[in-house]
Amino acid sequence: MVDDRIFPDSLQRVLERSTTLKGKLDALFGLSDFYSNRDTAKALGYARQSIGLSKQDAYLSAIAHFYLAGVYFEFDADRSQQEYLYAEKLLRPFPQKEALIYRSRAWNNYGAIEQRRDNSRAYIDILINKALPLAQQAGDSTRVALNYHNIGLVLLNMGEHERALQY
Repeated sequence: MVDDRIFPDSLQRVLERSTTLKGKLDALFGLSDFYSNRDTAKALGYARQSIGLSKQDAYLSAIAHFYLAGVYFEFDADRSQQEYLYAEKLLRPFPQKEALIYRSRAWNNYGAIEQRRDNSRAYIDILINKALPLAQQAGDSTRVALNYHNIGLVLLNMGEHERALQY
């Protein structure tokens, strides 16, 4: 369990003391993510700071856009989806496992917004054809399992019990 008082202070110290771009950005990403469902203004501030700081590194810039999308997730679904698609596009040239995982996560989150809009079919399509294959390509068994779990739950909620059982 994350201690809500200690965790952000710890990340703030990492941000202040880090001597590398990646170290600073990892702290900003963590702070943005931490505050995304606690204090939107703070989360947005950290995400925007990461966007500015990451401009010199295409890979880290893509990840910064992923975290910016996460800030918008709860209060501006359209902007969130735009940012997830942009992050996914920026990550495509990078073949490393971490990039594939971020792409899978971006698609999953994009699809989750579709589900919130009562478009469960689109979410299943995104999970099966985008998020799951990227997780498999990355060799991330945990993310693969989460995608199967999400597919099964959505199908179950849609009353497709036999198909849900397959997942």
